[in-house]
Amino acid sequence: MKLTKLDMIEIYNKVIYIFSDIRTMKAEIIRCIATIFHDDIDMTSGGTESILMACKTYHDLAISKGIIKPEM
Repeated sequence: MKLTKLDMIEIYNKVIYIFSDIRTMKAEIIRCIATIFHDDIDMTSGGTESILMACKTYHDLAISKGIIKPEM
């Protein structure tokens, strides 16, 4: 069975609708967590940025504890 262009458009629209709901749920969860922490948290977009921010946080923590050349 070969899908027509109209079928593809219909499938695409359904997928977009489902993922827009997931995006809304994610935003609501993040807002709830930020409220619990009194909006005093920094959020990253995830992936590589999260890893780099974790490394920077531990680097800064080591410097504040007097470690001159922190290593990983």
